[in-house]
Amino acid sequence: MKKNILTILLMHNFLFAFDNTDIAKAIKEIALRENIDQRILYTIAKIESNFKPFAICMTTSKENALQFKQIQNPNIKIIASEYKYNKNKWIISFYPKNLLYAKALATAFKKQNFSFDVGLTQINTTNFKLEEIDYIFDPKYNLLKSSKVLKSCLKMKKDIKKTIECYNYGTKHRNSYPYYTKFKKAFSKSFGI
Repeated sequence: MKKNILTILLMHNFLFAFDNTDIAKAIKEIALRENIDQRILYTIAKIESNFKPFAICMTTSKENALQFKQIQNPNIKIIASEYKYNKNKWIISFYPKNLLYAKALATAFKKQNFSFDVGLTQINTTNFKLEEIDYIFDPKYNLLKSSKVLKSCLKMKKDIKKTIECYNYGTKHRNSYPYYTKFKKAFSKSFGI
């Protein structure tokens, strides 16, 4: 019996894979289209997913994190660890091996009203609808959503430090800037500024 192309791609984990060239082109294209410094989008993608477009992350309790860890399988790598910004929470990161598994996992979480982040720039569920799961893992679409969040934050916060913090933390006021500090360090390391 002949195997179809989809079956072959699934067997080799190539289904809708995005390589570094695709990601670099997407960053450049969206930065230009949205008039955002591409170094900002690059740095956000670096610190949010380390350029893994199928990444899914959430914070939860230690008990839930350890339960999620038990469902790890060859199709989804799962990492659970303490959340350094809140010792009562754990962060759980899911790394599906391809787009089909990423979509299935995100769909299940979204239907159960979990709050989680997805894709290259870790877009939070407050910023996309269930219908967008078909697109949210595409680097260009994910970066476009990221750009919209950044622009919204800039409009409200008016300066880059507060804008970058807002990207991660939302519109709530924070007395410290841990995300901006992380961003600034990664930006400086990548671009020598």
